[in-house]
Amino acid sequence: MLLSHSHKFLFVHVQRTGGGSITRVLGEYAHVPPSSRIHRYLSKTGLVRDPLRIRLTAHETALGARRLLPRSMFDEYFKFALVRNPWSWLVSLYSRYGTTQSHRHFKQVSRMSFVEYVDWEVARDKRHQHRFVCDGKGALIVDFVGQLETLHADLASACKRIGVEPPSEPPPRVGARPHPDYREYYDDTLRSKVRAHWHRDVELFAYDFG
Repeated sequence: MLLSHSHKFLFVHVQRTGGGSITRVLGEYAHVPPSSRIHRYLSKTGLVRDPLRIRLTAHETALGARRLLPRSMFDEYFKFALVRNPWSWLVSLYSRYGTTQSHRHFKQVSRMSFVEYVDWEVARDKRHQHRFVCDGKGALIVDFVGQLETLHADLASACKRIGVEPPSEPPPRVGARPHPDYREYYDDTLRSKVRAHWHRDVELFAYDFG
């Protein structure tokens, strides 16, 4: 999550949706989290003071931010996020978990087929993109939701909204894992299973399989 007081924006970073690219472009405007080593060092030298002591995690949800921030700040700041085709998103998560040895899910996911991985995610019911941008009742509480598939144009829209010059070229992808086209991972049964379980993401963000 990026919080900027100078440009009054809050970027909600949904995993595997191009958030690293957004951070590369807008990170210089972000508030330094009080829990970071940099902030602690600067605080000791007297160069930084943060009476709010805001602690937002890297993948804090919009609802979590609303609970942690002063309500007037949350309401005033421009809040936005990126999402991704749910079928593609699951392939990206599977690739990330199964190839990154330092990840907490590596040992478990690296032994799974993709079908087993989807079943595992369905059973634990923890990964949904809409939960990053909605309240507990499912209502959208951010001002703008862009899509990874239109990253350059949607980033430009966000930049104009917060008064930052948009990049002239599409930002480079950060942390992308190479894998075959996501459609190669699915048969009709698995495709329908994803549509059923992640139906809120499919409907809210207007996605279809292809």
